[in-house]
Amino acid sequence: MTLTKKGFLLCLLMSVLFFSLRPARAPVEALRQKAFELFFPFLSWLHTAGVQNVNTLEEMHVLRVRALIHERDDLKARIARLEGTLVRLDELEMENVRLRQVIGFGMSQAGPSVAAQVILNRSDAWHRELVVRVGESDTLAKGWVAVTDAGLVGQVIGAGKNTAQVLLITDPESRVGVMIQRSRAQGVFQGRPDGTGWIEYLERDADVEPGDQVITSGLGGVFPKGVRVGTVESVRTHPSGLFRIAGVDPAVEFSRLEEVVCVPPLSPESY
Repeated sequence: MTLTKKGFLLCLLMSVLFFSLRPARAPVEALRQKAFELFFPFLSWLHTAGVQNVNTLEEMHVLRVRALIHERDDLKARIARLEGTLVRLDELEMENVRLRQVIGFGMSQAGPSVAAQVILNRSDAWHRELVVRVGESDTLAKGWVAVTDAGLVGQVIGAGKNTAQVLLITDPESRVGVMIQRSRAQGVFQGRPDGTGWIEYLERDADVEPGDQVITSGLGGVFPKGVRVGTVESVRTHPSGLFRIAGVDPAVEFSRLEEVVCVPPLSPESY
């Protein structure tokens, strides 16, 4: 057999194989198409169900988050109400302590006394006074003295039916007879524009030192004797050289007053 015949037979064999194998792909493709058509509804259902499950889980998550937010807000509101209640209870307890101190101090004073709530505190450089919630209907009258357990507050300068006006001892117009508790040196306490005060008319050789306690002397017929007024901060001689002056830090914190006790003056003729 020649080389030409061998090549022809080889080409013929390859052609037969090619055409015999090519039609075999058609049944496979048809089978694949049939399988796809058969399982497509099920696959589609699985896909849809999966999407729906995801959506359902997302909705459940959103609802849960909303419920947690609502629960958190409700708890925050309850906590705020409880905190408000605690603040009110603390305030009532503090008020009870103050009132017990005020009432106890009032009971320790000779004669009648009236506890009064401070409803207005008017203080500037030249006027320092309180308005209290008691008046003539509570037997309070002009000239009564206002005190606390800390010390002397002032004097009632006007009384209405249910309120009264108290001039503080730190008002520049106020005058109080006082003495140095340690040495018994006497003088007159006067308020200053800065809210402190000084003692005037101390004798030139008066025994007065910083740190000495100042109390009411009882002279003048108004303020009870022995009520604390303040503490000496400084001592100097008056420019005239006739007497000494002592700077005094008041015992009472007037800006924080909430209750006072009012007692009658020593002498009704004093007002």
